[in-house]
Amino acid sequence: MAREVKVGGTVKDHFSVFEDDGFTKHSGLVGADFVVTTYLDSAPVATIVTFTEIGTTGEYEYEFVPNAPGNLDIEILILYNRDLWGNSYLVATELSSEFFTAVLAQCEKIDLVPTLGPHSATTGSLMDRMMNKGVAKDYNQGTDSLQAIRDRMG
Repeated sequence: MAREVKVGGTVKDHFSVFEDDGFTKHSGLVGADFVVTTYLDSAPVATIVTFTEIGTTGEYEYEFVPNAPGNLDIEILILYNRDLWGNSYLVATELSSEFFTAVLAQCEKIDLVPTLGPHSATTGSLMDRMMNKGVAKDYNQGTDSLQAIRDRMG
C-alpha cells in the first residue's frame, strides 16, 4: 500500500543494506553508491534524492521532496550488493488526515451547539429555528398531535 505524502513536503524513509550472508548489515556507503529511478504515474521523472547513513548501523535514510501529485514510485539500486529496493507514495495536495481533522472539527461544532443551549445559535440559522419558538409556533394538541392529524384525514 502506498504511503500518502504531501506535494512540497519533505519525505524521509529508510532501508537496510546487507552483506552477502543476508544478515549482517553493511556500513560506510555514500550517495554515489546508490542509483535512483523515480516514476510519477508510471512515467520516469527526475527527483533529487539524498542519502545518509544512520550512525554506522548499515541503515540508510533517504530524503526527497515531491513536486507534483500522483503515484510516485522510487527504485534504489544498491551498487554494493546489486540489490534493488523500492517504495510507493501517493502524492497529494492535501493529506486525507488533514481533511478528516477539518471534518471532525465541524462535527464537534454540530455536537456542541445543542449542549450550549438555544441562546448560542446564530439568529436565523437552522439551529435557531429548531430550538427557539416564536408566538406563532405554539404547539396545540388538538390540531397538531398525530391523533388530531389522523382524525382530520378521516
